[in-house]
Amino acid sequence: MIRDEKMMRNGLFAILISAVLVAAPAQAQLYPLSENDWNNPEFVARYLGSYGVDMELSPEVSPIEATTMSDLAPFIEDDVEAGIFFLEPKITPESSAAMDYMLGQLYLENSQPEQAIESYNRAIRKFPNFLRAYKNIALAYMQQDNCEGAMPHLNKVLELGRGDGLTYGFLGYCYVEQEKYSSSMTAYGNARLIEPDKTNWKIGFAQAALQARKFQDAIVAFEELIREKPDDSTYLMLQTNAYLSIDEDENAISNLEVLNRLGASTGMSLTLLGDLYIRQEIPSLALRSYMAALNADGRPDFARASRAVEFFAQQERWQNAGNYLNQLKSVYGNSLTGTDEIAMLTMEAQIMQGNGEFAAAVPLLNDAVRRDPMNGKALLLLAQNHKNAGDYERAELYYDRAANIDEVAYDALTDNARMAVSFRRLERALNLLTQASNLRPSSTLDNNIRIIQNALNAQGG
Repeated sequence: MIRDEKMMRNGLFAILISAVLVAAPAQAQLYPLSENDWNNPEFVARYLGSYGVDMELSPEVSPIEATTMSDLAPFIEDDVEAGIFFLEPKITPESSAAMDYMLGQLYLENSQPEQAIESYNRAIRKFPNFLRAYKNIALAYMQQDNCEGAMPHLNKVLELGRGDGLTYGFLGYCYVEQEKYSSSMTAYGNARLIEPDKTNWKIGFAQAALQARKFQDAIVAFEELIREKPDDSTYLMLQTNAYLSIDEDENAISNLEVLNRLGASTGMSLTLLGDLYIRQEIPSLALRSYMAALNADGRPDFARASRAVEFFAQQERWQNAGNYLNQLKSVYGNSLTGTDEIAMLTMEAQIMQGNGEFAAAVPLLNDAVRRDPMNGKALLLLAQNHKNAGDYERAELYYDRAANIDEVAYDALTDNARMAVSFRRLERALNLLTQASNLRPSSTLDNNIRIIQNALNAQGG
């Protein structure tokens, strides 16, 4: 299943933050040169970010500083580095915080976030309630993916009562990084209220809901994203993960089939679809999906692909298992070595036995055990083979060997116990079932143990 939480967090959230930061230079946006006049109050307001902001939250610009900034305007349009060189020596401890802020803007625009942070910090020291400086220093930290540095400044923006969508969105991202998923949902929820059409905040909220295990919230959020971008396979897959987390297999299947129709399926999504059809006991559709997975982009590795054989075997769908194994061999056969090659031998023998070809399976199983004495599945199959042939002593030997291997121990013990009961070896059967119960307790085993114990007590009486 698609449940790699670390991957989801570092993968899609990395996409999210990069998408936000691509748009972020709007904080220091360049305007047409004809408007770049520091005698133009509208331009000053735009560039310094004081549009609609109380003077309590933005410093005043002196006439001399306004002239300096007016002289700076051509550099902003044509040569930011030259603008930095022009402005830097004009900043003094006595100059306005707006001058330091302006230098920070230029550094940020020139992809120098560390220098921008220094300039914004000087501006804040001079004017402690400088709202735009807090916003942009947070942005500079976020460009470095440094939530620890950004969060105090983001919270200061909220303290000043001027939280906007970007502020809440960045907080949502940072709370995810801190694994505070409920707080992240709240922050992203606020970002969505302020900027309801912003896709990044919808993605962030849905992801945070997944991490918080608020799967219904995640499903609803992804549904909105899917409606907006029905061809985007990422949202379908993430919503599928949420459906699987609450065992809504039918909805998960529906999503995966939509992916298939869009031509966006991968080997792993088709393999997952096959697994779900197995759970729904629709083997024909499972086989179709598993077969398609072997020829799709990003097909699963052999170990993952071969699990389908075991699923069909558990349901005794031997024809399905055989058809799939033939396809598996044609795709992977020439490249298999070591344990994978032995696994292929074992699966082939298992299908032979399922079809009643016990004698033909023996050489394959002997070869598998010779090459890997700890191959529990092959040992268990050999035990069943010898039991079927009436060679109970040899069957018991292989059952005992298989019982020492965790992968098949439970099946070996219960199978061996049934064989012991058939020969009225009740004490041995009781011992085997007790061992099995220690591995995997169940009411059925408890009942069988009680029946055998009562039979032994009766014999003793």
